Amino acid sequence: MTIDIRMYAGFAGQGGRVSAVRHELEGLLQTVVGLRRFLLLETSEGLAIVTEPEAPQGCKEWARGTEH
Repeated sequence: MTIDIRMYAGFAGQGGRVSAVRHELEGLLQTVVGLRRFLLLETSEGLAIVTEPEAPQGCKEWARGTEH
């Protein structure tokens, strides 16, 4: 099993905003082909996004698509 964990600082205390969009975001990501699981978690510093692809190369594809 391969997973990708990304941490984003600077969102501490934004739990209400995260909760407001969590279901919408998770619903959108459930339609991504090859993405087995996606979790959006609130941390003490901000947010963590955990993804699990169906194939190991999926994390690389996901990471490439989310880089700015």
